[in-house]
Amino acid sequence: MAGLSPIPLIQAQGIKILTETLDRTITAALQQPQGNQLGERTIQEAPVVSPVVSNKKVPIQEAPVVSNKKVPPGLRDYQHASKTFIADNFRLFPKQSFLFHLFIELNPLAIKDSNSMNNADTQRELSLMVKTVDLPKFTIDTKTFNAYNRPNVIQNKIKYDLVNINFHDDSADVVRKFWYDYYSYHYRDADHADELYGISTKYKPRHTMEWGFSPREEVNYIKTIKIYSLHQKLFSEYTLFNPIITSWAHGKHSMEGRELLDNTMSVSYESIQYKQGTVSENAVAGFGSELHYDKTTSPNIEKLRATASNNQIKESSLADMRKAQSVSMTSYNVESISTAATANLTQPLQIADVSQYRIVVPVATTFDQSIKAASATIPSSTRTII
Repeated sequence: MAGLSPIPLIQAQGIKILTETLDRTITAALQQPQGNQLGERTIQEAPVVSPVVSNKKVPIQEAPVVSNKKVPPGLRDYQHASKTFIADNFRLFPKQSFLFHLFIELNPLAIKDSNSMNNADTQRELSLMVKTVDLPKFTIDTKTFNAYNRPNVIQNKIKYDLVNINFHDDSADVVRKFWYDYYSYHYRDADHADELYGISTKYKPRHTMEWGFSPREEVNYIKTIKIYSLHQKLFSEYTLFNPIITSWAHGKHSMEGRELLDNTMSVSYESIQYKQGTVSENAVAGFGSELHYDKTTSPNIEKLRATASNNQIKESSLADMRKAQSVSMTSYNVESISTAATANLTQPLQIADVSQYRIVVPVATTFDQSIKAASATIPSSTRTII
């Protein structure tokens, strides 16, 4: 073409060889991975060769090294228990053994003539004397049949195991009166006078035939026993129907011990029922009534709450004041003033050939009229000069 001079053959061959050499070098560098401690590839770009221009190399800034190396996270503890038991408002938090309530519901027909237990307050106090109680236990009867040497297990009935209840031996004999009333209701041995037990009846006629088991009424003395597991302002209820005392044990005196006296009884029952709900005086029998239940908050708690409330009010007021102060602060650019006048701003300020000062002042008060503000009137006294 016109205006273009042909390239010599030797020079064209040299450019071709140089281009092929650079291509092979770059291809080999890309195909060879760079390893690190984490077993991950790090790709580093080859340095850029400065082109030759008039036999002088022009420096060209090398491209930054690109790496996909991952930084391992810092050490931390796992939070399995926190996510299990604390999350979702303690929904899966385990119930605590000491949070419980027990109520023994006596049959009104059995205690109608009782002088000690025919009283609602006495029955509530009996519940308050409970130290420990077993939750229901079950035993399933099974039979194993052999079918061509293969065992087949079947179940045929369920047994309700005994429930043990431990009472304090209180000074008012509430628990002792309960046992004696139960004992005298079912058995006639306690009805007789002392002299009757001194009369020999081996070869003589009996003075009375009323001995042993002979209930006053044909109903059970205890109607139900209700056990409440309390948790998160809720309750889980176990109701034992028609319980019968199978054993009773008073405590043991000891000159060496310091333990409190107690009474222990075991009961057998016919069936069990499950319920649950929110704790309240009506839902949980005998719980939270006015009897022995203090609903008045402690004065120390009230004082602590008042102190905490006052501190909260003070902190809130201080925060509001700081917020209002930050909103009401206004900045003004003032003309150049003399640095000597900054020591006493109540005196007239002289204008000098110095850099401008930035005066920050509250909006609410008046300011010395001798200060000349740029495009604004400063309506307050000076607080800070920057």
